[in-house]
Amino acid sequence: MAKYERQLRRLISAGDPFPASRFTRRELSRSLDALGKRGSTARRHHAAWSSFGNYLVEREIIDANPLRQIRALKANGARELYLSPRDVRRLVAAQPRPSDALAALREGAGVELGVALAARVAVVEKRRQLFHARGTKNPWRDRLFRVEDWAGPLILHACGRRPLTAALFEGATEERARAAHRRAIKALGFDGGYRMHDAQHSYALMRVERGDNVVEIARDLGHRDATMVLKIYGKYAPKEAKLRRGAPRVAR
Repeated sequence: MAKYERQLRRLISAGDPFPASRFTRRELSRSLDALGKRGSTARRHHAAWSSFGNYLVEREIIDANPLRQIRALKANGARELYLSPRDVRRLVAAQPRPSDALAALREGAGVELGVALAARVAVVEKRRQLFHARGTKNPWRDRLFRVEDWAGPLILHACGRRPLTAALFEGATEERARAAHRRAIKALGFDGGYRMHDAQHSYALMRVERGDNVVEIARDLGHRDATMVLKIYGKYAPKEAKLRRGAPRVAR
């Protein structure tokens, strides 16, 4: 809901009057162009504004939703930016507490920042290091997943002795997490624009390269099926012969 409101505020500023007469195809097209964004970001704004337009129609404030007459931009091609397993751990280690534990959950399980921030001590099963992602978009986004062995101790340390209802990353915020990530990227000299969301790519690539079951990878990432994993990462799967020989995996 907060993201939807932010996207809507790019069209209608808080406190500024926005008469229904301005909710026109011409005005909306101009506002979309003014965003200066392309691909998935522009598509998300288009979708948010269209949802608001449907609401106005239902309330009989306007007769028709003009966003239906504005073609959404095509989605960007799949983003493929990864860190090697070694550099992933260096990135986590370069961040202060509790940002390091938060980064360990993102990078060690490929979960989204919002899911990581919402984690609670009560959803941590310490013996097996299982965590619960409370996804909201689709039923399959709500899932149990396991973190990589190296990340588990960092995350469990963040739990401490706090009550079961306490936040796993107490005091952590999206702004602080992003700031810690940027500082670590700069300190390590990583270039290429590695973003927090790219943790999902690094995690998926690592598991595909070592020969993990793609259905399990997809489930842990919150995908409905393995289609996306195979489409984006299938080319990195090791040859069956190399799996039998136990050939070492080359970090990318």
